[in-house]
Amino acid sequence: MINSDKIIGIMGGTFNPIHKGHTGIARCAYEQSDMDEILFMPSGTPAYKDNSPIVSATDRCNMVKLAIKPFDYMSLSTIELTVPVIPTQPIHLHRYMIHIRKYIL
Repeated sequence: MINSDKIIGIMGGTFNPIHKGHTGIARCAYEQSDMDEILFMPSGTPAYKDNSPIVSATDRCNMVKLAIKPFDYMSLSTIELTVPVIPTQPIHLHRYMIHIRKYIL
């Protein structure tokens, strides 16, 4: 069960590939806030990207896992990869998360 009092930050992106800039921004945000956790959410099919090749979702998730491994307050969320809206946009994901929240709390 998720603790509803927990403050969770979201770091979204294609992560194609993830790099130190991503984890550095997340680390700074964590250190300068009251967040309990930061979720890294690789995007599914981003609406705002061109048709550049994107590494598979599995490979991007594996890269994220390796990059965030040293940080116990960072974790991977694959929710955007499974959200039933394609292409995904942040507002659609936000609405979806609000909708499913009642089922996971």
